[in-house]
Amino acid sequence: MLQSKSPVVKARFETHLSVILKVWAVLPTHHKRLSTSVETESLNQPFNGIKHERVQSLPMAEQDRLYRNTTGLTDRHGRAYDRRYQVKDRDWNTAVLTEEQQEMIRKLVKCKKSLDWERALEIYQALPENAGEEWQPVFRSVLHCLCKALRYQEAKQVFQRLPVKDTPAYNFMLLMLARLQHLEEFDRVLGDMDAEAVPRNAITYCHIMTSCATSHNWSEALSSLGSLKADSTLHDGSNWAVAYLLPMSACARAKQRLKVEELLKEYRSSGKGTPQRNHYNCLIVACGSDWEAALKVFQDLRAEGWRPARPDWHALMRCHMDFQEQRKVFAQMRHDLPDALPEEAWGILLRTAILNDDLDAADWVLQDMRENGCDPDSPRAQAVPFLKRAISSWRARQKDAQLQTAWESYSPSSLTAFESFQNREGSTKSESTLPVSAASELPRGWQSTIDPNTGQPYYWRIEDPAGTTTWERPAK
Repeated sequence: MLQSKSPVVKARFETHLSVILKVWAVLPTHHKRLSTSVETESLNQPFNGIKHERVQSLPMAEQDRLYRNTTGLTDRHGRAYDRRYQVKDRDWNTAVLTEEQQEMIRKLVKCKKSLDWERALEIYQALPENAGEEWQPVFRSVLHCLCKALRYQEAKQVFQRLPVKDTPAYNFMLLMLARLQHLEEFDRVLGDMDAEAVPRNAITYCHIMTSCATSHNWSEALSSLGSLKADSTLHDGSNWAVAYLLPMSACARAKQRLKVEELLKEYRSSGKGTPQRNHYNCLIVACGSDWEAALKVFQDLRAEGWRPARPDWHALMRCHMDFQEQRKVFAQMRHDLPDALPEEAWGILLRTAILNDDLDAADWVLQDMRENGCDPDSPRAQAVPFLKRAISSWRARQKDAQLQTAWESYSPSSLTAFESFQNREGSTKSESTLPVSAASELPRGWQSTIDPNTGQPYYWRIEDPAGTTTWERPAK
């Protein structure tokens, strides 16, 4: 057929064919099989990992697709992906799904992609009341959707009704609890998993380390990494980039900089992969307020061929508490990443302005937000939690400043002495009173204190402060 084509067509065909063969060579076996039912086939195939080094030469988009479809953990940037996990301790590969079950699973796959947990619950409610193990794939798909949507109560109910509480089901629950920061519940579910002798896999250990990163429990994260490295049966298909990233994150948040450096060095020399951008990001975070050290790591990241992303710029900004220096980093980020969303960076700048009590700096941030179409009261600003908290803190600071200004403007000519006293931040119980010798000279039932505006004493009867406050000292 190609003999009748022009040399240009032949060259294009050969180029496309070489790319296809190159991608085909690195695909795991179960992705090469042809099936009339793709969804059912992918559900019933065993998990098969892929080594990161084998796809480094492919385009970035293709690397993301391969990591997303094969590792079940993260893409090349360390972003977590969810996957239909394959049961290892039961032979579900030989299970035959009915047409009804296949249709339910196809619908649930769409629910997971769109996080349509309500539709998933409707499918769940249609399951037979006495459903047995033959319905396990459908139950597990419902649970996966609910956990991915962070529907804790609903997921808990489905989990209790599972025909078999297997490793994938526990993994779904553990990841959801770690993301929700329900740490006590996480420990309880993990304890139940061990008590029921449900085997852990590499994904389980990664979820444990995710929980440790949330709680800054760096020692437990290192222990989990050690357990994963010690069990050779879990190494096949393990995503070592993530396995090292999670304890590095836990150590970084706990400001254990030396531990992060040790893990980075160990990962680089282990032969399990090449440090990625997120690993350097952890080291920047671990530098804390050491600006020079953080800047050096940032430069090392670039020297390794990585282009800093928004999280890297944000981490670098947080390492400096000088507002003007942060503005310089912010300006450089805008120059290098003109399409990057600046909401979190605004939150960092505004928080620094508040901590430094720099009203002009805060005004600059708010004005910059407005000039870029993001009013502080707009849904866009309120949709970013960090920026929302920074704006709330700024408004609280403004309110305090207004109260202070109002208090400093109080005077006896514009306010009665007792009203001035009542509007102060403290109460009469916490105010300094006159010396005992002076107070003892007052008539019985009278008290006095010093007005902070004038420095002069004023007096009132205990039983009727509002009606008896006076600047004149009462006679005996």
